[in-house]
Amino acid sequence: MSFVLDIEDDSPPALSPEAAAACDARLKALCERVSGRISAVLAGPDGFELTALVEGGLSVPKLAALASTLTAVGDALARETGLPECDDLLMQTSAGAALIRAVPVGAQRYSLIVISNERTVLGKLLVVSRECAHEIAEEIARYQ
Repeated sequence: MSFVLDIEDDSPPALSPEAAAACDARLKALCERVSGRISAVLAGPDGFELTALVEGGLSVPKLAALASTLTAVGDALARETGLPECDDLLMQTSAGAALIRAVPVGAQRYSLIVISNERTVLGKLLVVSRECAHEIAEEIARYQ
């Protein structure tokens, strides 16, 4: 007796080398434009890291999974409250902040998480990360 398991996988493939390089360049530009110590991770809709620029002992796989999960939680909260899709989530502490920004590409939602220290100007982080997410979405769409 044999079994055939047919699983339909409609998740997007990993980024092409060209898209990965373009997204990596966008993360570097983000980190250069914002003061303070910055780390950034781009996660796919499946929660796996696609590209990252991190300092210290941060776990890229864990950050990617958290970013993707919290983007989904933000979207669920938005639906329950009658709001449009969640654009970003922000966590602030006395030592810095973590910003998770949705990166919509077609029907898929990628996630960008940016970790900053206390020297980072939050307003600038919000604006620059929004621009970065838009640029990343364009790069991914271009190379798909």
